[in-house]
Amino acid sequence: MSFLDTVPAAISRLDGRGPWARFQVIHPQQRVSMLRELVRGDVPLTLGPADGATCRGVLWAFDEAAGLLRLRLAPGSDQALLFVPGPVWAAGYLHEAKLQFELLGLHGTAQAPDVLLAGMPERMVHLPRRRALRVRRPEGQGPTLHIAQLHEGDRPLSLAVADISMTGVGLWKPQLTPLLRPGTEIPAVRVTLEPGVEIRADLQVAQLSPASRRGGGLRVGCEWRAMAPDAAETLQRWIARGSRRGGMVSLAFD
Repeated sequence: MSFLDTVPAAISRLDGRGPWARFQVIHPQQRVSMLRELVRGDVPLTLGPADGATCRGVLWAFDEAAGLLRLRLAPGSDQALLFVPGPVWAAGYLHEAKLQFELLGLHGTAQAPDVLLAGMPERMVHLPRRRALRVRRPEGQGPTLHIAQLHEGDRPLSLAVADISMTGVGLWKPQLTPLLRPGTEIPAVRVTLEPGVEIRADLQVAQLSPASRRGGGLRVGCEWRAMAPDAAETLQRWIARGSRRGGMVSLAFD
């Protein structure tokens, strides 16, 4: 299931007794906080009725005082698909969990055909997933992880990233590089996500498996052990932007 396959669920009851109640975002300020993160992260959204035709878009801005959301549709979207009887929802991923909220009073604007307006949501749910969103890029085009010193006396080591998520990272280890054993802790690694965008974190090697790429070697699965909040925010935004890179990035779930 890809990142853009997110579709609104058929949520019928949020009255404290239905199956969705325990996932409901009840406090208004918490809903505002999540909307703010959607805007800042330019998080891709699927818009539409449950089990109906959908469009792609993003939450461009919102005005809490006026109670208004501003959404921008992806190029080529047909906004007429959204004007149907019954609830219309927006669904996307935030903090590796599905966030869904109702678009109240959805309507278009005369000035911009790709902009839609809606009221601030009163119904919002945050549905945790067991599997973390990860980003894969074609060989030679992905991020690089830099280890200053694996063991005393070792030279700095740079490894290509196979895939990366908020929970960990998979590395390509060529045959003649130093051995990374499961359980090995690697402090203060530096990850170059793209030119000018880097994060630092601590890692622990979780597992080794044969690499499914030309030249052999191993795939090294690692877990993040420590990451500063600003680094985590940078990584989350980079993952969210991945869906807008077309064929350069594929997104999947662990």
